[in-house]
Amino acid sequence: MRRIFWMILSLVFILFTTFPFPVGAMSNDEINARVDTLLSRLSIDQKIGQIMMGFFKGPHLSPELQEMIRDFHLGGVILYTVSDNIIDVNQVTDLVSSIQQYAIDKGEVPLFVSIDQEGGLINRISGGVTVFPGNMALGAIGKEDLAHEVATITARELRILGITMNFAPVVDVNNNPLNPIIGIRSFGSQPQDVARLGTAMVPAYQDEGVVCTAKHFPGHGDVEIDTHF
Repeated sequence: MRRIFWMILSLVFILFTTFPFPVGAMSNDEINARVDTLLSRLSIDQKIGQIMMGFFKGPHLSPELQEMIRDFHLGGVILYTVSDNIIDVNQVTDLVSSIQQYAIDKGEVPLFVSIDQEGGLINRISGGVTVFPGNMALGAIGKEDLAHEVATITARELRILGITMNFAPVVDVNNNPLNPIIGIRSFGSQPQDVARLGTAMVPAYQDEGVVCTAKHFPGHGDVEIDTHF
């Protein structure tokens, strides 16, 4: 459990705390010292909250979201179009800024702000950002450098908006023709190609300061129903 806390809190600390010099110029010892400082001032409740990610409704910082941040020490939020969190890029920027400022004002650790911005079918933000074709188009081209470039641009635009975690890339292998939920969200039906192109995207996100996730586990590509239901 302590290892999880270290990993999560170090990422939060690196991404969000404001210092007069870039994190990239810091040594591992300096980063670890900052993590220790943060851990030393967090209560058990705050540490538990850091591994929680919240869902909320509306395009603004609501009283309900304030309560989650203030009373439950929420570690992150996810932005959805279906919950009206996203209207346009200006509103998203204002929302993220108000969330982070509220957390800081209440003495909390600033939050991870996450989204599903895969490209192709799944783009929560579709205006004011670059909308790329989905993974299967990249799989058809098969070039790792192109997959890396797509991830770089996606991550950079998200980070500008204040979004620091993207639930991408999809690394499911599309090996079941009856699958109703993955399809063209996958790089393809060959595990080696999926692994190669998915792996090319990860360092691109890291270089831009955005946490990415390799989803879905244990494998959404081999189901015959939509597992959301």
